[in-house]
Amino acid sequence: MKMKGARQPTGVLCRLALLAASSGLLFGVDLGSIGAALSGMSYDLELDTVQQEAAVSSAKAGAIAGCILAGALISSRGRRFTVALSALPFIVGPVLVMTATSFAQLLAGRLTMGLGIGLASVATPSYLSETVQPANRGTFEALYELGIALGFLLASLINLWIEVIDNHGGCWVGGCWRYQSGFVPLLFAFPSLIAVLLVPESPRWLISIGNQDGASLLEALECINALGRSGALERLNAARASLDGSAELAEFPPSDDDIVTLWDKAHAEAGSPLWSSLPGIAKSPRRPRTLKLLKRTWGDACAMMTASQHLPAGASWGLLLAMAAAVLDQACASTSMLLYAQRLIKQIGVQDRVLQDQFSLFVVAAKLLGVIVGLMIVNRMNRRALLGWGGILSTVCIVVLIWGAAAKSLVLLLTGMSCFIIIFYSTW
Repeated sequence: MKMKGARQPTGVLCRLALLAASSGLLFGVDLGSIGAALSGMSYDLELDTVQQEAAVSSAKAGAIAGCILAGALISSRGRRFTVALSALPFIVGPVLVMTATSFAQLLAGRLTMGLGIGLASVATPSYLSETVQPANRGTFEALYELGIALGFLLASLINLWIEVIDNHGGCWVGGCWRYQSGFVPLLFAFPSLIAVLLVPESPRWLISIGNQDGASLLEALECINALGRSGALERLNAARASLDGSAELAEFPPSDDDIVTLWDKAHAEAGSPLWSSLPGIAKSPRRPRTLKLLKRTWGDACAMMTASQHLPAGASWGLLLAMAAAVLDQACASTSMLLYAQRLIKQIGVQDRVLQDQFSLFVVAAKLLGVIVGLMIVNRMNRRALLGWGGILSTVCIVVLIWGAAAKSLVLLLTGMSCFIIIFYSTW
């Protein structure tokens, strides 16, 4: 008889949902916080055009480094550890930006914020995919993506509110840009940090690094039980009783829960050490070193780019296509359009900052709408057709945007920008 996997407890799902939503919100707020602050920041710190561009783009540079580092950290230190670690740059970076008195400090703060974005963008989806039951994974990944879009929108709304305060007496201490680009992102870092403290480490990762070791298997089983997976508590009680020498060899029916089944297989392959009558269990083996994994990652990437003979056929071509898609994704300037919306609106004649922020809300709200539409159609259309038509329609929207900018037409500009964002985020 096969034991049917039960739904995870509501409390566990709520904690995982809090992590997904808060991480997505933090990601979106950090990305969207710079747009409205750029004008005041440039004035107070006397930034030239190159320095302004560096202040905006440095977050992307930090994110690249964060993504590379996250790949090694989630393998060597764990998914949960890396998610928690990403909160540190999300705290330090905004503080540096908020207190910046020079371009160098501002740049350091933006780079640090980008590092957090890179770490979180790799670690959070990895953690959610390994801890949520298969039937709910799509929902939680969607929640994370919606959180990013909502974070962008919330940052824009809060920045608009701060601009209104500035027009009615000014901010409390320092320029309002310090609150927009520093204080607001800092506030959103704490819910994410609290959320990660409420969830256990990924048991899949624990099994993968020590499946021949009793201590790692016991730790993994405790994490599986903390996630409310069906059958974990019975196995955990049996393991503890066996280690105390108060129980006989335990036998359980096969489980339909994916993680419990994985644990059963790893435990059996290790010789069932937790059912052993021998006192105690062996210590966990040393975990892989982060620097060693980074070196291996670079070696694998170089081997794929140089078409090394020991690689599977097509691996280099697949890497090239993946890199091209990522580069084209960024080259289409979807994020830049969101960040520079106020500046584009200013260039066609709208000089009031509050009005710039109000009109930019149409563009930011379009991102949220695009994500929602994309989640609705992604499983209903052929992926290749979706990307192809998305590219064609996005091109048309960019032409409308350029036409609006050249003609100084606010309606055409906002139409082109908003439609581009909707189409791009719903297809790409």
